[in-house]
Amino acid sequence: MSSPAEVRDALGGLVGAARVGLLALSVSVGLAVVHELTEAEVTDLVGPKGKWNAERSASRHGHETEPMMLSGRRVQLSGPRARLVDGKEMELASY
Repeated sequence: MSSPAEVRDALGGLVGAARVGLLALSVSVGLAVVHELTEAEVTDLVGPKGKWNAERSASRHGHETEPMMLSGRRVQLSGPRARLVDGKEMELASY
């Protein structure tokens, strides 16, 4: 039979593992939400992906990896880019 101290130590280890797992899940969900928000903003600015619009004022311009703070950590986020037809980079409010 285990002693109370051994049980307490084992439970403490489980709590620590759960905390690390929960933080990793939170960061992952946060990155996914930011990605979806930036993609939606680009769609609002330039229109749906793959649909031609001769009167557009801007177009998609790939993705760029940028650092951002999330949950007190510096993480890398691959976000979409958009450019005006004159070539000037558009700043995204959600990025």
